[in-house]
Amino acid sequence: MTYPVQNSDLIYENDTLKIGFKLNPKDILVNIRNKSETGIKINWDELSFSINAKTYRIVHKETGVIKINEVQP
Repeated sequence: MTYPVQNSDLIYENDTLKIGFKLNPKDILVNIRNKSETGIKINWDELSFSINAKTYRIVHKETGVIKINEVQP
């Protein structure tokens, strides 16, 4: 993580949310904890990540690579 504070543990946390990342050879595990009392909504279709200046779409495991171009749950 480089914003807002660089973190080598691959964890972002504030008062309402905690997000942890685990890098695996074939995927990235994202663990999201909602610390607030209100619900959150994640629009997986608007998320991406970059490696060496190349951007990739995030695909939720429920969508899978077969349905990669469909709207994600």
